[in-house]
Amino acid sequence: MMLAGTTLFAWSGKVWPVIALGMFSYLELILRNPDAFWIDQRWGTTRANWVTLFRHDGLAILLLFGYSWHPWILGSILTILALLDILDGYWARIDHKSSLLGGYLDKETDGLFMLYSGMLLVKTQLLPPWILAIGLLRYLYVLLALPWIQDRSKPERRDPVGRTIAVLLMIGMISPFFMAFSWYHWVMVGVVALAIFSFARSIFRSLA
Repeated sequence: MMLAGTTLFAWSGKVWPVIALGMFSYLELILRNPDAFWIDQRWGTTRANWVTLFRHDGLAILLLFGYSWHPWILGSILTILALLDILDGYWARIDHKSSLLGGYLDKETDGLFMLYSGMLLVKTQLLPPWILAIGLLRYLYVLLALPWIQDRSKPERRDPVGRTIAVLLMIGMISPFFMAFSWYHWVMVGVVALAIFSFARSIFRSLA
């Protein structure tokens, strides 16, 4: 779905189909697993999941309305949304409410972060459409590789190196909004190479 929505965006420049498809895939996870989502008597769902939902909705609103804002404003908001990824993991651990569903929601939001920030870079004309390749890598991985190499009843394996790479990729996607020099395009080529390495490494680890 996200591949189709992104293709439509690259052709027409419209962002709402991608956002609609992203929300559908996100809500599908929740609606298929309501008992795993509504598990906290005080908060309804967990505090960590509320943070993840806020990150998701913030990204969608930013993509819908923020592309005409100053790049520094966009970069600052994306930085806040990226830092909130630390908070949801922290709350999940201290509340002892980590779950398979919460992990999938977090991964889905991380994937949308990469895709939506790439679309913002295109909409603000900071980078050409090739930057969308970074945002699409996760969906290609899920579509083509994950069904063959991993038991879907278990969460995707994460490791410290992979987490460090993910942080570097988020920084790389945010950095063009703050850069005033012309050669940041080469920085983004490095980001694309790092993204390809990351997913190739994930496939190798899953097969090992």
